[in-house]
Amino acid sequence: MLGFDDEMSTDHDWKPRVLLFLDEGDQARHGGAVGEGLRRELPPRFRGRPVDHEIHTVRGYFRERLAVDVYGELEARDWLTFPEQALRTFTAGAVYHDEVGLQAVRDPSPTTRATFGSICWWPAGGASTPKPISWAGSAR
Repeated sequence: MLGFDDEMSTDHDWKPRVLLFLDEGDQARHGGAVGEGLRRELPPRFRGRPVDHEIHTVRGYFRERLAVDVYGELEARDWLTFPEQALRTFTAGAVYHDEVGLQAVRDPSPTTRATFGSICWWPAGGASTPKPISWAGSAR
């Protein structure tokens, strides 16, 4: 629960879900069996809401969500394409166990933070003052 959701937001596929990340080899070899185990073992509902699960690789997850290879070089123009809410979603929430490098992707380097922090966007409606975008989870 990242603070995005309220009673109104339940109209767009909101539900508790488990995100499980496997390395690429394990995904290929065991992803189907792990998915079946989660379908069998997770409760069907939690606090009245249906429960879901997703199994990903780190690279596949970010390719699917942001159309970017997180193991490649990110340029300033790449950051302009990322919805701030998506960045907050990626960097918030607990990571309970990490053997696939998810935390390294979630915690960008100081250089990346500086680059991202220097990018500004102009609000719709013709406002002439740029508004800085802060890195998700930062003190800004």
